[in-house]
Amino acid sequence: MSTIEQETIYVADRSVACDGGGGPLGHPRVWIAIPSSDRADCPYCGRVFIFRKDAPAGDRIEQQAPPGVKAGDQT
Repeated sequence: MSTIEQETIYVADRSVACDGGGGPLGHPRVWIAIPSSDRADCPYCGRVFIFRKDAPAGDRIEQQAPPGVKAGDQT
């Protein structure tokens, strides 16, 4: 099996909306509050949102391995 990779999105706001980004493969839009730890995960798709006050619009790194799992590891 391959590792499930999550999309990481850097945002400059502590309130973000996620719809899975997949059109018909997405999920219902949910609003996510990013706490003082500066990280929040979407409960539906697992996208990782990281607050960074200097993040430019659209700054993202796609398909990062989830925390504790190295990219390419098998589960």
